[in-house]
Amino acid sequence: MTPTNPPLLEVHDSATGDVSPTSAFVHLVLSCDRFFSGSAAFEKAEDLRRLATALAARGIPQSALALEGVSVDVSSGVFTKSSSVTYRVRIVIENLELLSSVLDAVGETKKASLTHMEWNYDDNSLEEHALIRKAGARATAKARVLAESVGATLGPLRSIREERIEPTVRERGPAMLTAAPPMRRRSESVAEELGGLELAPKKRITIRVSAAYALVE
Repeated sequence: MTPTNPPLLEVHDSATGDVSPTSAFVHLVLSCDRFFSGSAAFEKAEDLRRLATALAARGIPQSALALEGVSVDVSSGVFTKSSSVTYRVRIVIENLELLSSVLDAVGETKKASLTHMEWNYDDNSLEEHALIRKAGARATAKARVLAESVGATLGPLRSIREERIEPTVRERGPAMLTAAPPMRRRSESVAEELGGLELAPKKRITIRVSAAYALVE
């Protein structure tokens, strides 16, 4: 006869592996002569328009571009007064296979400079699913062995939860890719200039699974 409140066996196990980024954010600055706000900047500011056109030719729509900020520098001389506008632009890249082409487009825009890149790691990626399966299988196998070791049978699953553990900032290392030096031969592409550098770095994570089973004597 099965007791009304059977004892519970709680087990924990984990699996560690690398996950790939699913998208990226490219940040750059671009100098222009005139100030325009909002989406009008990509239509009326000449160099911004050239950048948007170059990206569109490579499969990146204008909707992937966004202005993050603008700064205006006004300088006065004895006979002249001039101003320059620096736009801070973010490009969202959903398809990382286009990353090299995007970097080349930035390199072809004379007044644009790459500042840094950020990587987005999807919590629901296939690589993470594989780690969840591995951690869950390990926890179940451990529960069976523990139950057998005390002469009991593993009963129904009562609860289960998983936790995603990421490395600390120090363990992870730099989270951003800093731009290469601005001085380069115009015949070189940005991708060539960054040759040997892993443009889509993987991140190591740990999936921890905790499960509770009823024990049947």
